[in-house]
Amino acid sequence: MSARIAANKVRLRRSYEPPAAGDGTRILIDSLWPRGVSKENIAFDQWMKDIAPSTEPRLPFAHDPARRTGFRQRYAEEVAAEFFGVAIQGGPVCADLLSQPEVP
Repeated sequence: MSARIAANKVRLRRSYEPPAAGDGTRILIDSLWPRGVSKENIAFDQWMKDIAPSTEPRLPFAHDPARRTGFRQRYAEEVAAEFFGVAIQGGPVCADLLSQPEVP
């Protein structure tokens, strides 16, 4: 994507949720297809598998909210290394990504 989108314009939704009024463009960011959902019954405009977390940060998270911070840290490090060519471990880029509000 070449266009930048302001963080306050991004809303996170579960792939299982039906579209809400005013959702705008819906992008699925996951390397795995949502379990139990057919392609005909999911509403998204684009599937971006390439920027989804790899298995390494995803598996320890196991959808446990108590592990969210560790997941966010590992995913931010992965994104920085993959897309920006930098290795970070708690550096300024990671701190900026982690300063974003938690998703309930």
